[in-house]
Amino acid sequence: MSALSLAPRALYEEVAELLRQRIFQRQLEPGSWIDEMKLAEEYGISRTPLREALKVLAAEGLVTMKVRRGAYVTEVSEQDWPRCTTSLRCWKAMPPPWWRSAPATPS
Repeated sequence: MSALSLAPRALYEEVAELLRQRIFQRQLEPGSWIDEMKLAEEYGISRTPLREALKVLAAEGLVTMKVRRGAYVTEVSEQDWPRCTTSLRCWKAMPPPWWRSAPATPS
């Protein structure tokens, strides 16, 4: 039996998860502007890992990046609800944290 070694997560991944949780809990409202300076200060980090986290969330569709305007929490229309609820069901069905799950190894 070998010990499982977990690689530490990058700071931007940790920040992305914190922001993701705030979006799902509606602490960051749909359509609201994301104040990078305020969040960076709140988390005690520079804006670079925060911006990288926002890029991750933009790729997931949770954040919309607007040129020279910053990042906004994506608003979901009625047409988007079926897709969103399906995605949320899939995420909830995965073991937490789903992005770091170790591959199954044969016994």
